[in-house]
Amino acid sequence: LADTVVEAVETRVEIRGDTTAFNASAYGVNPDATAADLIRRLPGMTRTNGAIEANGETVQRVLVDGKEFFGDDPEQALEALPADAIAEVQVYDKASDQEELTGFDDGQTETTINVVTKPERRRSLFGTARAGGGTGGRYVSDLTANRFDGDRRMTLTLKSDNVDYLSGAAIRGEDGPPAFVEVGGDGITQTASTSLNLNDSWGDWAEVSATYQLNARDAVTDTDLARDYLFADAAGQRYTEASDAESNSLRHRLSGRAEVTLSDRTDLRLSPSLRFASTESDRLLDARTDLATGALLSRSATASADAGSERDASIRATLGHKFETEGRAVSLEVRAESGRDDDDSEQVIERVFRRLGASEADSSEAFARLVEGDEVDRQLRGDVTFTEPVGDAYQLRVGYRPSVEMGVEDQVGLREDALGAMALDSSFTSFADRRRVTHAAFAGVQRKTERLTATLSIEVEHERLAFEETGPLPYRVDQSATSVLPSARVEWTVS
Repeated sequence: LADTVVEAVETRVEIRGDTTAFNASAYGVNPDATAADLIRRLPGMTRTNGAIEANGETVQRVLVDGKEFFGDDPEQALEALPADAIAEVQVYDKASDQEELTGFDDGQTETTINVVTKPERRRSLFGTARAGGGTGGRYVSDLTANRFDGDRRMTLTLKSDNVDYLSGAAIRGEDGPPAFVEVGGDGITQTASTSLNLNDSWGDWAEVSATYQLNARDAVTDTDLARDYLFADAAGQRYTEASDAESNSLRHRLSGRAEVTLSDRTDLRLSPSLRFASTESDRLLDARTDLATGALLSRSATASADAGSERDASIRATLGHKFETEGRAVSLEVRAESGRDDDDSEQVIERVFRRLGASEADSSEAFARLVEGDEVDRQLRGDVTFTEPVGDAYQLRVGYRPSVEMGVEDQVGLREDALGAMALDSSFTSFADRRRVTHAAFAGVQRKTERLTATLSIEVEHERLAFEETGPLPYRVDQSATSVLPSARVEWTVS
């Protein structure tokens, strides 16, 4: 027999309940494309200001074969996976942990992308390596390696580059008379990042994932600006500015998630996170305004140095138990967060002002300012929820949600004059403590069918806020408020 050719239209999109599934092979991309390149070709998927959106909703999480992948960093997750390893892309609204444990739809969903890999890639080693170079020592490089062995998976990414540029533009001054502005400059930005994602399953009782991310950035920027005034009383004046700046930052983040099956009806979910960041910057700024005759009108010179650090830790634990009666469940959630920010800045400022036509300085000042800031935040939140079925299509939910937030914000400003005398600068000094305690009780009933979800709820909340500033001007606030918050929500699947 002769050859037989069978032709068919390849399925591009398929709707499965609340999930939209895209067939990856039906969308053409370059051979070295990443999952992010593929996603941008799918209908309804866009990227706005670095955020990925699906049908107008921001994507908050990316899963790979239903498993956590780089935590809550969708962009990093999609950049780490090559497009040729993908069989299907699924988009849906993922329910919250409490909804999954109790069955009560609380409306707290996350727009999620689940990337389904090709079967042959689920036990393999694959990745990409790219590098580029140009004149002036410019370079860019990145490496991605994936080791998939069933449920045990590891993904490593390494990136580094020093490519950056500043552009010039003619703009109209926002304040004052119209002006023509010339901006010229040069800058070098060096960046390096490392990301590591691990997944594993420990038998049938635990599934764990962990992500570590390191980002380093060093930027050097030299900028020259010239502004000529054309109209009104300032005609002929010229403002010039020269700025030399350097900044660097280092950020570490470690996050994880564990889903533990304690029994057939009891589950525990843990999500810890640690973050540390440090920044340093130095800047020299020299600015002056000259009259049309070339005479100096004003001049200022500023040297500044800033240093800061941030340390944050958090953990969320959710324990859920389902009873034998369908729809009867109880869940307990606890969240704890602690953070500290330290910021130090130092400025040396010189200013000269002259009257129009005067040959001598009208006024001048020179001083140094040192500002040290320390901010501490701590939060503890709880949530106890119980659900009970009422009839065949209704479910009742009651619960209690307490929280405590405490914070300290201290800032000290010192000013040194030209003679070396040091004094407290009250404009940059404050000492404040705050405390917020909230108790909330809630109840709701929900009717849930195949196409309709209708919820009617009411919450009673009592809140007390205490704030005290001890200096430089004492100030105190201690207020309480009780609120009754009814709500209704209806979701109807038309087709």
